[in-house]
Amino acid sequence: MRPRPFALALLTAAAAVLAATVAANILLDPQRVFGTPLVGIDENANYRYLRLRQYQAAAGTVDALLFASSRGRAFAPDITAQSMGARAVGKFDVTAGMMTDHLPALQYVLRDKAARGERIKAVLLLLDVDSFGKLPATNVNIDSFLPPEESGEHPVRFWWRYLTVFQLRMWRGMLAERWRGQRAAQPIPSLVVAGFGPTQLRLASAMAVPPTVPRAKLLVATRPNLAAHVELVRQFAALCRGHGVALTVATTPMRADARSLYEPEDLRGVVERLSRVVPLWDFTEGDRIATNPDYWDDFSHFNGSVAGMMLVRMYGGPPSSVGDFGVLRGGP
Repeated sequence: MRPRPFALALLTAAAAVLAATVAANILLDPQRVFGTPLVGIDENANYRYLRLRQYQAAAGTVDALLFASSRGRAFAPDITAQSMGARAVGKFDVTAGMMTDHLPALQYVLRDKAARGERIKAVLLLLDVDSFGKLPATNVNIDSFLPPEESGEHPVRFWWRYLTVFQLRMWRGMLAERWRGQRAAQPIPSLVVAGFGPTQLRLASAMAVPPTVPRAKLLVATRPNLAAHVELVRQFAALCRGHGVALTVATTPMRADARSLYEPEDLRGVVERLSRVVPLWDFTEGDRIATNPDYWDDFSHFNGSVAGMMLVRMYGGPPSSVGDFGVLRGGP
């Protein structure tokens, strides 16, 4: 083949592959950034982007914020807002969320509210002690990139990534699940959800969470990123103080078998270290919750009943409903 026709054929083939890639990403929308998904599967969704867009859609009414990992999805927005004394709460509960996600989101919202002549009254920050200090997932994968409003990245670069990423395996898997009909589409929760739902998963044993096989305990205090994450908590708290925002910080509960993987004194030491930065509610202990499978959706995630008890403990309510669940550390 002569050089010119060969070059044209090569360019045409490359353009066709690029066009097909763009079309697949827009139509299937694996990360749920375009709002055009033909297949509603949320496991690959970029919740960092989605939560920001949900806030922007209701920004005029939002006067409270919740920051958390995916464990924060147990908190119903309307009940959380009521507990915090707010009109509406913007939820920034993102998959594998850490302070590297929460601080940029808070900075953006405070800037946005200032531009609107509005303010945020209260913030609830939930910290996962068991993952604290780990290498963050922020801006690592296609499903964890911060939106340009938070990262400062140029929007063209942000969107170019999502348009041109070649993810054949993911496309094929999404289509296979759709055609096999193995699961129904699960919509991403809107800003306001009415009430706490029933427990989604019951473990085989109704008596207690099974213990794990004994092995070497994991340590949090020795993680290399711990000091940096503690400093981000300090900055987060200072930012809230500087804007007159009432900040409540809490650690998330751990199921008994998950907690048994860690050295108890090590976890307590990390909580103590955090409490010297900002007063916090410690929910990492409490066997009544940790050993009861009715309170857990899976190994890591507690359900709405636990979230409700946490809100009562932190913001006030009938003491008999929560008992000794949750201890304020570092407070007055």
